[in-house]
Amino acid sequence: AVDGRLRPGDLVDVYASGDEAATVVAAGQRVVDVTAPGGAFADGEELTVTLAVAEAGERAAVVGAASAGTVTLVRTTHVSRRGSTSRGAEPPPAAAPAEGG
Repeated sequence: AVDGRLRPGDLVDVYASGDEAATVVAAGQRVVDVTAPGGAFADGEELTVTLAVAEAGERAAVVGAASAGTVTLVRTTHVSRRGSTSRGAEPPPAAAPAEGG
């Protein structure tokens, strides 16, 4: 992801790609973990990136895009809705786990 430079604490915008265009489905999401290819959930060639997505609508959009296999992550340096930046900021408070896992 981002040429191997994506790290926990970075902020990313999540895009879903369709036939003609890409759409932002969740902006300013914090990266929690990046698992190298061959991890428990990967097929040996894919990275697994774990995001802290707080809003239910954005979680559904990210899951839907990931299920369709059309997710692109773009690192961002803009200030998120939560008022933190991708570099040198304190992480947001932990959110309650989502229903169903």
